[in-house]
Amino acid sequence: MKINSICILFFFVCGSAIGKEDTNNTQDIFPQQLTARDLLTYCSSSSLTSLGRQRQRYCWGFISGVEETIRLTLHAPGQPATLKICLPKNVTSRNLAKTYILYAASRDSDLSRPAAQIAIEALTSAYSCLN
Repeated sequence: MKINSICILFFFVCGSAIGKEDTNNTQDIFPQQLTARDLLTYCSSSSLTSLGRQRQRYCWGFISGVEETIRLTLHAPGQPATLKICLPKNVTSRNLAKTYILYAASRDSDLSRPAAQIAIEALTSAYSCLN
């Protein structure tokens, strides 16, 4: 239930991750329909093509949106923080995407699940807090 609430909040926060001019030449991407496999494909795209770079930027924004959503839940009034991540100061959205790639690539059977769920698992696994 908590993960569903986080996913819904995430979709509201970054539902418009693609700029208007970018959608004219490519297919629409809806975060709520994105599987973990789709996101892995986007994150692993080649930077040698315009489409590949666009997909990488989408991935970086998606993963950053998941990370931001997790942090927002820490400050929600009356909500116990069930998910918590502690990022080092210099972590970039590209680093977060690499974390996702490594995690998702090792879980082939889970890749039909929603991308946000696997992204949450990847971030909480890689950046767990040492409390």
